[in-house]
Amino acid sequence: MNNIPHESIAINCRLTSIASKSEIYIVCLHVDQDAIRIKYEITPFINSLERRGFPIVSWWGYARDDHGGDYQSAGGASGPSPDGEHTDGVLSFLPLPSKEVKRLDITMILILNGIETETKCEFSVFF
Repeated sequence: MNNIPHESIAINCRLTSIASKSEIYIVCLHVDQDAIRIKYEITPFINSLERRGFPIVSWWGYARDDHGGDYQSAGGASGPSPDGEHTDGVLSFLPLPSKEVKRLDITMILILNGIETETKCEFSVFF
């Protein structure tokens, strides 16, 4: 078992994207028994229904820890917030960090209509 806390760690990373019409807010990171999870919001709401077999908006990412361990995104989910004002989403990463890990350097890359964009969010999380 790892020593990574199960409480959320605030990220608070904001960027503008999608032809400067939307704000992306990377809210927090938490680790549960299955994965590292990063919560995000996109305002205004973007209907992420699939077109041509791809979600309109998705993410992929990778990370490296302070011991050289590599992590890859392992899926996610998104949908409308309860008030319908923004998109709520989560991106998961694997594997789980070992108890020795004290820092994760994370990169998330926005995918629109199945195509990688230039929009990235890079940040470090300290445990």
